[in-house]
Amino acid sequence: MSILEWSASLIDSIAWPCTVLIVVWWLRTPLSKLLLTLNRFKWRDLEIDLSKEIEKISEETNALSTEKDSVLSDDEVSEIEQLQSEVEEVARVSPPAAITLAWTELEREIMTTAHRLGMQSKSRAFVTPNKALNTLVGSEKLSREELRLLKKMQMLRNQAAHHSRELQYLTQDDAVQYLANVLLLINRLRAINA
Repeated sequence: MSILEWSASLIDSIAWPCTVLIVVWWLRTPLSKLLLTLNRFKWRDLEIDLSKEIEKISEETNALSTEKDSVLSDDEVSEIEQLQSEVEEVARVSPPAAITLAWTELEREIMTTAHRLGMQSKSRAFVTPNKALNTLVGSEKLSREELRLLKKMQMLRNQAAHHSRELQYLTQDDAVQYLANVLLLINRLRAINA
């Protein structure tokens, strides 16, 4: 085999893979936006489904130690019952909106915890929820596993908030299950002491 024949066979072998890579690189922005809008994705053994993600989060949330949970006052119980009622009502109409509503309450509790522990001064504008969570982990008030769980829930909330048309297959039960996870984490945040 001459050098020309070898070069021709090499070019023939890599032409299509290189073409595909160039096209994917060229379309990387539209493809990444398309991937974010997928509800369910299945390819061979890989399957991504938002409902299953919520179930996994529930398992992880339930596995967290309940020793750290706080005892709720009557006002907190009534506040939680009101939130459950609101989320269930919204979930009947739009489960993605109910997930967003539930996350909003969790985010509010993250900021309240940061304020209670003195992570910020008089204004809540200086600390973002992500910064507050990282500070809580750094001060060992939250475990890395709890942070990872909160980040997963935030990712699901982002998908629900920004791609609600594509997530119409979510059920009311998915939203209620997400809320149950939120309530467990809110209780965990309230149990954190200075």
